[in-house]
Amino acid sequence: MSEGAQPNLNAQKIKEYPIPVPPLPVQQEIVRILDKFTTLEAELEAELEAELEARKKQYEYYRDELFTFSNDVEWKTLGGSNGIADIGTGSSNTVDAIEDGKYPFYVRSAYILKINTYEFDEEAIITSGDGVGVGKILHYVNGKFGLHQRAYRIRIINNDIMTKYVYHLMKSNFERYILGSAVNSSVTSVRKPMLEKYPVPVPSLAEQERIVAILDRFDSLVNDITQALPAEIAARRKQYEYYRDKLLTFKEAVS
Repeated sequence: MSEGAQPNLNAQKIKEYPIPVPPLPVQQEIVRILDKFTTLEAELEAELEAELEARKKQYEYYRDELFTFSNDVEWKTLGGSNGIADIGTGSSNTVDAIEDGKYPFYVRSAYILKINTYEFDEEAIITSGDGVGVGKILHYVNGKFGLHQRAYRIRIINNDIMTKYVYHLMKSNFERYILGSAVNSSVTSVRKPMLEKYPVPVPSLAEQERIVAILDRFDSLVNDITQALPAEIAARRKQYEYYRDKLLTFKEAVS
């Protein structure tokens, strides 16, 4: 067999595979224990996923409620003469990413890459200009970062409006807004004039702070559950594998 070649599994090897045969009651007990572990693992995974889905729905419900305003609230737009933000794109491409780069690099993806140079040092909202996740991808950043040439950064320039407030607002309805005014070609795209026309209700700063505090807590809770799900499942699988290996380790009988 040449170096690096994978061994072939043939019928003869399968026939020669050794199987320990403890007494039937021992086999039955091993099967019972391992079946129980498998069932518990599946039940735990389903329970955690159900909890995550319930929290997401609760979050979305309260978020929609918090962004329902009466007619006496002032409305502005992101851009234009009444605009509250400076909107622009980056100048980098995905190939500029560096695995161990110093700064976050926002591209047209939910995943944040790294880069060694930064283009902006500010508090801003990032969204994709085109691609599969258009309207869904939103990041909040406060500091130095690199930006893809087809991703937008939205910097709030009105002192009466919190960037984090607009970020949560856009998470609640930006996708619906884009789907109602998108330019369709091979992919759905966001054009700068569409962003500039995005409507923003402007309650008092105190109310904005209250909304941000509530939604930040919900975000944290959902993220905690999301991160706990694979970790808990991995721990249960290790536990299962440990006991399985113990249960299937036998001493060879002396004839």
